[in-house]
Amino acid sequence: MLLEWLEFTQEQCPELATLEHNVYNELLRAFYAVAQLRTHHSRASVPSVQDLFQLETHSWLLDYYQVHIWMVELHFATGTDAAEETRLLSHIQEFAALHSMPFFERVARRIGVA
Repeated sequence: MLLEWLEFTQEQCPELATLEHNVYNELLRAFYAVAQLRTHHSRASVPSVQDLFQLETHSWLLDYYQVHIWMVELHFATGTDAAEETRLLSHIQEFAALHSMPFFERVARRIGVA
């Protein structure tokens, strides 16, 4: 079923195959490789994780995943653990500044007042 959904997604959005620096596209490629393996449609050789996620040229992906984890943790820390809330906000602010993604800091501040 996953393989069918991924193939449908590729048919409906062929431009995904050409996008660079796109987390959604990186994840689709990884899921597609796993689905092919599990349904025995895989190539003889299994692709490496580096080929799927291109971590040498897209190392920011690891940071991108981490900031989402911090955002989730912030939801749970807000109103219950001020020190943890401050620590998480600091990490998110650093990420936002380093990667020029102020959106994350704005959202994190909204979580803190919710």
